[in-house]
Amino acid sequence: MKTANTLLAALFFCSCLPNEIQAQGLFSKIRGKVAPTDKVLTGNELATQEGLASASFEKAENYENSGKLRQARDLYKSIAKSYPNTTVGAESQFRVARIRDKEGDGRKAYEEYETLISKYRSSPHFQDAIERQFAISEDLRTSGRKGMFGLGASIQPSDLKKMYEKIADAAPYTQYAPRSLMAIGALNASEGLKPQAIRSYQSVVDNYRGTGFAKDAQFEIYKLRGQAAENSNSPSEDRAQVDAGLDFVAQNPNDARSEMVKAGLEDIEERSLEKMYKTGQFYEESGNHKSALVYYRDIVKRPDSKHYAAASARIAAIQQILANGEPEEKPKLFGQLPSLPKIEKPKFRLGKKDEADSDDQGVLEVPAGQSSSPVLPGQ
Repeated sequence: MKTANTLLAALFFCSCLPNEIQAQGLFSKIRGKVAPTDKVLTGNELATQEGLASASFEKAENYENSGKLRQARDLYKSIAKSYPNTTVGAESQFRVARIRDKEGDGRKAYEEYETLISKYRSSPHFQDAIERQFAISEDLRTSGRKGMFGLGASIQPSDLKKMYEKIADAAPYTQYAPRSLMAIGALNASEGLKPQAIRSYQSVVDNYRGTGFAKDAQFEIYKLRGQAAENSNSPSEDRAQVDAGLDFVAQNPNDARSEMVKAGLEDIEERSLEKMYKTGQFYEESGNHKSALVYYRDIVKRPDSKHYAAASARIAAIQQILANGEPEEKPKLFGQLPSLPKIEKPKFRLGKKDEADSDDQGVLEVPAGQSSSPVLPGQ
């Protein structure tokens, strides 16, 4: 009885839909039959479908022109699904996405454009679909809209990055591919994922050389390397920023930002030498003179450094220490613990003492017939 009621409810719902939608497969789905979408059609079959699709498309256009967007959208979607091989199949799918766009549902519109891109790559609207997908993604990234109840972002960064990745994969030879990769880099950087951000920007540098996108990506790498260096005590981070800066200047000598990078390289180098000197001091104070020498010797390669004189003096002092045979490492804080004498546990037994034990000390004898338990007062 319950099954029959469910079926009647479904039939009633479908009877309320426009006749065009009913005729194009919904009732066949209820009966467990789905209209084929990838079947190879004969000439007569294709001609028949062209006629049906065109008639439905005309009605959908009338809905759209009269402002009945939901009815138009549903009918377009039905045409695209039921008659994908017809001349209006791809156009209907584009209209579905466009109406979703008009309705302000960016994420649904993105998905509908994605269907067009994946199924109808030869569509004249392919480029329009890519452009709209990118615009929707950018709007979600920069709008600052909040999620449900005003909490969090309206979309998770991981989902947004996947949207950009699809654009880059679908249209690698358009401007929207490097722009999408740049956006992914910016998202990673905003989340503090500097290595991932650098990889995103580097992919732009590697795959789109000679473009303005490659220049911008390379400059972003230089800035990210600088942020990492400023927050690190390792001179290697400074070296990485210097290398990124030299790469930018070498490949973009006429870029206005090259002068700014060159001006900052000396400051970066001095910052690196400062870290080297402090690292050398640390090793020297720890008694690890050979490691200290490595850092001091790197400093004296730069005679113009303000640490040159101090590093030279420390090298001479350490060499004197090593020449005199003084220990290179300080002893451990507490040293080696002394070994303690072994303490023998006293031996106790009941009964008569044997002659063999005459020299044992600490052997307690108990006369025969006497209890070994202590006698308590009052017993």
